[in-house]
Amino acid sequence: MSKPTHRDRENSHEYRELLSIVTSPELSGAIVLGSMGMGKTSLVEAVLAHPDSPAPVMRLYCSPTLADVPYGVLSPYLGSLLRIEGPVEVLREINRTLEAAATGNMKPVVVVEDAQHLDAESAFVLSLLMENAALKLIAIGAGVLDSDSSLAALSDSEVLSTIVVQPLGLDGVRALVEEMVGGRISEGTARIILATSGGNPSFVQAYVHSCRDQGILFSGRAFAHESGDEPSIWILARPLPVADDRLTDLVTEIHGLTPPAEQRTLELLALGGPLPSKLLSACGCPYRHLLDAGELRQTTDSTIRINSALHEAVLRQLVTAQRRAELYALWDTTRRELVLQPTPTQVLWGIEIGVQAEAEVVLRAVQQAADTLDFELAWKLCTASEIAARNEEGTLLEAMVLMGMGRYYSSRSLLVRLIEQAGDASMLTMAFKQLLIVLSNLGGEAHDREIVEQLWEHRASQFDESSGLEEIVKDHRTADLLLDNWNSLNTPDAARPQTEELERLLEDPDMVPEGRLVVLSLLSDLHSIEGHSETALGLARQVLEGLGRYPRLEGTYQSKTVFRVGWNLIFSGRYFEAKEFIDSYQGNSIHVIVHRQGLLALLHGLGDLLQGRKANAIEEFAEAVMELRLRDPAQLLALALCLYQWASGSSGLAMAGRGAGEHLDTDLNDRLRAEVLAGIPSAHRLFARAVAASVGNPMGHEKVADFPLMEREMLLFGTAQLDHEELQGHRAQQRLEKLLEGHQGPRAGFIARLVMLRERNDAEALESLGRDALHQGEYRIGTEALTRAALKYLAEGEPRVCGAILRQVGRIIDEQGLVAENHIARALAFTELTAREKEIVDLARSGMNNAQIARALTVSQRTVEGHLYRVFSKLGISERAELNVMDREPGNGSN
Repeated sequence: MSKPTHRDRENSHEYRELLSIVTSPELSGAIVLGSMGMGKTSLVEAVLAHPDSPAPVMRLYCSPTLADVPYGVLSPYLGSLLRIEGPVEVLREINRTLEAAATGNMKPVVVVEDAQHLDAESAFVLSLLMENAALKLIAIGAGVLDSDSSLAALSDSEVLSTIVVQPLGLDGVRALVEEMVGGRISEGTARIILATSGGNPSFVQAYVHSCRDQGILFSGRAFAHESGDEPSIWILARPLPVADDRLTDLVTEIHGLTPPAEQRTLELLALGGPLPSKLLSACGCPYRHLLDAGELRQTTDSTIRINSALHEAVLRQLVTAQRRAELYALWDTTRRELVLQPTPTQVLWGIEIGVQAEAEVVLRAVQQAADTLDFELAWKLCTASEIAARNEEGTLLEAMVLMGMGRYYSSRSLLVRLIEQAGDASMLTMAFKQLLIVLSNLGGEAHDREIVEQLWEHRASQFDESSGLEEIVKDHRTADLLLDNWNSLNTPDAARPQTEELERLLEDPDMVPEGRLVVLSLLSDLHSIEGHSETALGLARQVLEGLGRYPRLEGTYQSKTVFRVGWNLIFSGRYFEAKEFIDSYQGNSIHVIVHRQGLLALLHGLGDLLQGRKANAIEEFAEAVMELRLRDPAQLLALALCLYQWASGSSGLAMAGRGAGEHLDTDLNDRLRAEVLAGIPSAHRLFARAVAASVGNPMGHEKVADFPLMEREMLLFGTAQLDHEELQGHRAQQRLEKLLEGHQGPRAGFIARLVMLRERNDAEALESLGRDALHQGEYRIGTEALTRAALKYLAEGEPRVCGAILRQVGRIIDEQGLVAENHIARALAFTELTAREKEIVDLARSGMNNAQIARALTVSQRTVEGHLYRVFSKLGISERAELNVMDREPGNGSN
């Protein structure tokens, strides 16, 4: 079994506690517990390797075979005894061994491995020796203490502490993996590895090695061109590696150390997925000990599952075909007795071993898997059951799964074939509407529209009135109208649909639920780009609520809608609410993490950018680009590319969607870069075009003024660099003031206050604005307002007030990881101390008075007093004692 090489041992609570026990002169010992592979032995070895730890004089190796042999584990040290009649002889013999090996005043250390198999007689002898201060005992056991075990009896001793080695959390997994790969891993990669490994360090290590060997964990950059400033990120191409020798050996070893009855429990869970505890009990599969030991966990729906998805996946492959069939028969009989419906995983299990599944059961399983965003499982069910070949409903469902996987062209081909062959009017309607959704995701190009229209005319002519043609025509017109509006909104230089027209569509009594959600989404985007963030947010939330009422639409629309809600929360300035909302969609299951991580990284980056955390934003946008290149269900890649360019100021865009390794040099003109961006299917999306226009890569003839929300942000960023004199009558300042009149949300309100006060000589109002903005998370606006207030105080002859405020600004920049804009950086330079001033401050801190400092520096006392006066002004302090409690010198780093 591979052993963890890193768990931040010396910083862990377990390490410090065990080291204290081993090195203490007091009577003490420890039982170290944890799941198999958790690094218990590594922890003990790390402690024993410490310079202050004594070397163990005795190592005892327990085993299931020796567990039934009296004094079996001690037998290697009892060779001189001809006969063992009781514990007295054993005690005497072990004592002699310990005394012979003892050195100095330290108690001899005895290590017991696999102590869960310790025999009762040996446990009794060891406990007596420990209580008589003859040794320090370290017992390493797997799992938890069973009340009837010898190890539990040993733990009754008051001198023995129990240390449980806990699974790694997200930060621990990230640290271990980054140490292994020698670089930074993406947030999604860290979350996937935690979900697959269950935090077990042995699984983490084996997983990372296998993924690297198979080329699915790789290091790359957001853009194809090499740049020293662009972060390199390790990312996973898919969540689970192929079960190679390393993984199978690890799981085989762990499985072999598990009692037979619990082996059956693990195998049943590996094949059937999460199962109710009552079903496990009815199948005669014990689970409580495995649950307590951390091998299993209870899910939110009260089912039991294997804690590590990697363990589950590899074990599933190790189970023989005969064993699979036997366990299936046991499970199927029991679940019928308990009247339980099969889950998608269990339906697939049956199909794989040759059990015939009814079409209705397979269709339901595919739909359930898609509803939970597990499109990989849904696709396995489609292919294993050949559902598309069995009936038209199966074809429609398979097309939906393909769309959920981002395979829009495959979905289109399947739907076109279905429309050509559909013999039922309602099926034709559903297939046609699904095709229009697919086309909207592909951009709805004119050529595609023409082919679909011809196909529609041909098929419609084959139905008479009694077949429901009138209803089909009505649905067609509604869907076609929606697609027209969608395309006009997402086509450069096209006239955007009017909100009034879309609102009339909402009033149409014949509007189907899906059409209503599409209209609400269109309206949300229109209002958002106009700066009506609150209105847009309300509309997006209506869509999210609507999806809750129609679960079958979630796979198609949820990701896009979650992004809309997050986008509008951020541009509205509701950062704390946005973070809570984004975090609520992180998910813990692998398929949810895979599906959403690029989207969520993009939202995190956007929030950081608006708040002023530029460096963080660049990293998050780079991560989003890499994630979205692999999987982009919400079609956000083009937007991510544009936002990265906005944050980093990069003038080159990767040729995403073209040949591998192709890229643009940074000196190519904006028009060519725009053509590259246009090659990305999602580049015509409204938000992507808005940001592209803002950074100088417009689609068609669009300009930033066509997108008021982005024009506001560009003007805010640009005018922040101007000082008081430069702002007077500046065209951009005047345009920003006018632009804000119709904008909504707390952020727009703060920007309006800032724009108004920039040209006024009202330091107190600016200071008040700065503190209000900081309280709401508007760090960029807050630091600008406070900086301008400080400079106005300085102009009014209050240098100490100026210094105090600028010192606070510097502290906020450090604490929040902000990037100081040029205007702020110039102001902070006022607070920088000269070399002589720093020297005097250091001497003053050491306790010298002014006269002593003057003598030490061979200058006059008046010179020292003058320097200290300027220091006090720059730092905004009034008493000498404050020099000793300063936590920062603005512009000079921490003291």
